[in-house]
Amino acid sequence: MALLIFAWSFLLLISWTIGTSILNVVRADCFERRGDRAILAVWLGIMLLAIALLAVSLIAPLTPFVGSAIALVLVSIALRSRATRVEAISLYQSISQKHLFVFLGIAIFTAFFASQKVTIDDTGLYHFQVIQWLSKHGTVPGLALIHFTFGYPCSWLALAAPFNAGFLEGQAASLTGGFVFLILALQLSICLSHIFENRQKFEDWFFVATASLSFPILLGSGLVASPSPDVPTIGLTILTAWTIVVACNRRKNINNYLIPLILATAALTVKLSALCLFVTAFLFFILNSRHNLFHCLKGSAIVFLLILPMLGFGFIASGCPVFPVSLICFDFLPWSVGKETARRITQIIHDCSKWMCLPGAPQNVEGLNWLWYWIQFQKQTFFLIICSFTSLLGLFEFASLHRIKGDKFIAILGISGTLFVLYGNPFLRIGLGYFIVIPAFLLALFCHSRSRFRAIAVLVTSGTANSWIGFSHTYFAIFGLTLTLTLIVWFYSSKISNIAFLTFLLVTLLIVPVKLHITQPTTQLFLLLPPQFQPPTPISFVRKQVNDVEYLSPDREPHFFNPCWNAPLPCTPELTHNDIRLRNPERGIQKGFVRNSF
Repeated sequence: MALLIFAWSFLLLISWTIGTSILNVVRADCFERRGDRAILAVWLGIMLLAIALLAVSLIAPLTPFVGSAIALVLVSIALRSRATRVEAISLYQSISQKHLFVFLGIAIFTAFFASQKVTIDDTGLYHFQVIQWLSKHGTVPGLALIHFTFGYPCSWLALAAPFNAGFLEGQAASLTGGFVFLILALQLSICLSHIFENRQKFEDWFFVATASLSFPILLGSGLVASPSPDVPTIGLTILTAWTIVVACNRRKNINNYLIPLILATAALTVKLSALCLFVTAFLFFILNSRHNLFHCLKGSAIVFLLILPMLGFGFIASGCPVFPVSLICFDFLPWSVGKETARRITQIIHDCSKWMCLPGAPQNVEGLNWLWYWIQFQKQTFFLIICSFTSLLGLFEFASLHRIKGDKFIAILGISGTLFVLYGNPFLRIGLGYFIVIPAFLLALFCHSRSRFRAIAVLVTSGTANSWIGFSHTYFAIFGLTLTLTLIVWFYSSKISNIAFLTFLLVTLLIVPVKLHITQPTTQLFLLLPPQFQPPTPISFVRKQVNDVEYLSPDREPHFFNPCWNAPLPCTPELTHNDIRLRNPERGIQKGFVRNSF
């Protein structure tokens, strides 16, 4: 825990400095409140650092020295701005003892969850393996030939790579996921302070609503204790939606519309599932900048520069710049997986996600015959999707009634994102950001106006947090508590203060996730260092060889989704191509792999 808190504090300082410089360069003036601006700066800074590291990985391994050098260069450039230096002094002088205690409390709470053992299968399958490749060898040509998941472009894994060395090797896997939750929790505390001090604006309630719907899932799923790119994608979806709301309801400075576009583009470099977020933000930017051609060109140039490292990684690792999308694949490259293989892999991902990736699941996923099976295992997802489409019925009417703008873009984001995820990869962690924005907007309207309809917020947030629970004593206890609190808010809405109402939400949201973590036998208190990254159960590996490529593989029946966890490089459950060789036998695996047919 202590290591995580120290590293997070260090990252906060670096990212805030870089991000504040970006805000000053862009000259966005609608984020004038100090706390909002600070959190936004941290997000901008950490994402620029991640993208810069991904760019550097194309030519060099991401060692601690390289990571420190990149951070130092970016901070040095940022501090050349007088406005950034003045803002840094002003922020430092405004920090009180109370602020430090709040930060420490949130950091300790986050560190407790983030320092638990990593249990996310995808982290064992490819997150940690890619981090190892980036930290030891950088971006390796033909890496996707070893396993297709190694070819996914992801700036977030590049951010984690410099921490995977020395005594921290294998022990800082949860650092980045915990950092995202820390930022979100800090922003929640800022919004709550605005509400408690009666200085709230609509966007404060909007963020509180999104946090209420997402926090229990992030904590309960174990995502916080992993480097999963799903965590920043969820966070950036929430933040981009929040910036759209702020920009729509503040002064009309054309530069303000750049911020959602930058955030959404950064999310796209983390995971391609953020495509609908990017399209919505780009549409928002173009529609509000359509009368200024230069501004449109400037925004497009920024987008191109930000996604260039992602395209470079895809080109080098798989021969497909946006792998696993098969639209653009350079089959003539010796290290390319090929268009047909990319198309086959996409189908594997679709089928796996519908049948929940269970080894014994049926193979016939034609039509909608998978839907009932999927609903049984994705109750929270199903509940949120129902809430999302139901919320559309009252969204526009209530937004117009209370003169709150931005509802149309939130609706576009929620609908397009939900349909996109349902078609391609209907997992809760993939689409959580999309699923919650429409219900959160409507609930925020109810709460901001102190309508008796805010009682619905208790139902929706409790249902989201607890709908996965089967029939049991806990289920009926939560159901009874939720129903009681809902009726109290409905009939006594005018007499219930914001503090009491938020307390009701807190009780229904966190009681089950916190109880589960405390009572689980695997939960431990790691005061200094997080636990060593390793598989939940011991795995034996066998050494295999194809041509001159030697690699490890889990000693199980071959299956694309058998994770290697912390096995030495190279390791794969199953080769993407069965006939590969070293690209440069004299230099070994650091020079990459090619298909033997070339």
